Amino acid sequence: RTVPPTPHPLLWIRPDGTPIDVAVPPGHYTDPQLSPDATRIALAARDSPDAKWYVAIVDVATKRLRKLTLDPAPARAPVWSPDGESVIYLSLRPDAPGLYRKNANGVGGEQLVLRSPGVVWPYQWAGDRLFYFGGVVTGAMDIAMVSGPAYDQPTRVIATRAHDVDGALSPDGRWLAYTSNDTGR
Repeated sequence: RTVPPTPHPLLWIRPDGTPIDVAVPPGHYTDPQLSPDATRIALAARDSPDAKWYVAIVDVATKRLRKLTLDPAPARAPVWSPDGESVIYLSLRPDAPGLYRKNANGVGGEQLVLRSPGVVWPYQWAGDRLFYFGGVVTGAMDIAMVSGPAYDQPTRVIATRAHDVDGALSPDGRWLAYTSNDTGR
């Protein structure tokens, strides 16, 4: 979960952990997400260990990286739309922090989807529901979602005194598995 201070590649690995091939040549990366059609990787990248993060798209076939976010503020945690046409990510702009949406091909501008005074970390977009976690309401990290088409009305899903983060929605959409420190680390 920590980002190495030196450039590192992203690797394709088998379920048993043995490497298959390099997915992305060495660089400073975190938060990789494979597109629904498995032809692209959205990730957070930076040019040096002390540079600001930006969101980039990598073509799997050519391993070529293309910058998606152009704002100088840090951007992280890209999540693909179910159709692979757009990406939502966290941008830490001083004047308008929150979740932004942009076409994955880079054409057009960004759209502020959810403004938030604190960090809101997107992690799964399933159907018309985008799941994220943030700590604005209770002070602890809580899991919430916004639904389409505007994605502008947050609904708390898990709100406890503990930090509730990450997670995965079951394929049938009925269950949410998540990480909590309610009983300790």
